Amino acid sequence: MQKQINPKRIGQYLNNAVRALKAYQNDEPFANFLRRYFKANRQMGSKDRRMLSQYCYGFFRLGGALSGLPIAERIVIGEFLTQQQSDLVTVEKADWVGKLNLSTAEKLDFLKQEVKLDENELFPNLQEVSSLIDKDNFLESQFSQPLLFIRVKPGKEAFVRSVLERNNLKIHKQEGATFALDNRSKLDDIKEIRGLYEVQDLSSQKTLDYIPAKDGEFWWDACAGAGGKSLMLLENYPKVNLFLSDIRERILENLKTRLQEASIHRGYQIAAVDLLQPIEGMEEEIFDGIIVDAPCSGSGTWNRTPEMKTQERSLEEFHKLQLRLLNAVLPYLKEQGKLIYITCSVYEKENQAVVQSFAKEHNLKVAGEHLIQGFQDSADTLFIAELSRP
Repeated sequence: MQKQINPKRIGQYLNNAVRALKAYQNDEPFANFLRRYFKANRQMGSKDRRMLSQYCYGFFRLGGALSGLPIAERIVIGEFLTQQQSDLVTVEKADWVGKLNLSTAEKLDFLKQEVKLDENELFPNLQEVSSLIDKDNFLESQFSQPLLFIRVKPGKEAFVRSVLERNNLKIHKQEGATFALDNRSKLDDIKEIRGLYEVQDLSSQKTLDYIPAKDGEFWWDACAGAGGKSLMLLENYPKVNLFLSDIRERILENLKTRLQEASIHRGYQIAAVDLLQPIEGMEEEIFDGIIVDAPCSGSGTWNRTPEMKTQERSLEEFHKLQLRLLNAVLPYLKEQGKLIYITCSVYEKENQAVVQSFAKEHNLKVAGEHLIQGFQDSADTLFIAELSRP
């Protein structure tokens, strides 16, 4: 029996999404805005909220493309690109329904003719994206939500898998201790596995392959943030001594909690350090390795947070900041020590350009540069480089 569509109801969903997008100031993650928006509009049912979210995120995935069209029309186009079945497309663009099952590449080709879509406007500063990236595949990846990845404690894989399956959480794939789940999976409520896993993107997990730490060495994670890489490093190299720092004390408090929940109680020190100010009370040339996971545009994560595509940013300012941070930590690196530079950016100006400029200025050796193209695995895209003193 063919499904009956209520055009009036679909129109209400569309109007809800238009109102929300007009209210959004584009100065925060859209998920944060939605939490407040739904709280202020309690009359909206669960399907109203779900369709509003779906329509809005499809809209954001267009980036700056077709900005001259009305919001409602761009929502329909975003829905067409991101869904294979859609009541909205059926109601608003009935002649497109037969093309809903086409590949993303074929849909983009269709829209180039149908609505004069310019692919170069789908992602900000597309011309600045690293030459190491296949831009066609990269653009296609922008129309699907990445997976949620967790890293499970060694030996607990079978137990965690059984608990996830018992809670009807779909496991898309498992490679060793890494599980890929639907991005909407709610893990916090499952007390049985608390402390047995860490939420960590697949590409972030892969950075461990490029961090040449050895037992007994003293390393500094200078922009520790939430501490995913630090936890991974301490679990895999328990005899490495690690100094963790960040400018944000609240972040460091959260990191302490994560370390405790992961039953890691030794091998590290934590302190708040502002790398943009003179560092006091720390001896120079003491670290065997320093990791700088630098603030950046975050462009390698924008298929996870597509609203960020339309927020203002300056690649030149990030470039300057990244060089300042590297300059700040270099005096604390031993001779022949390793300096690891990481970003979650796809832009050459934040990646290869920073590394080459810094290496030339300080006569450093570039041992390797790697772009982890996570979009091929429904994950984030990261850049990592290893520099060393000669």
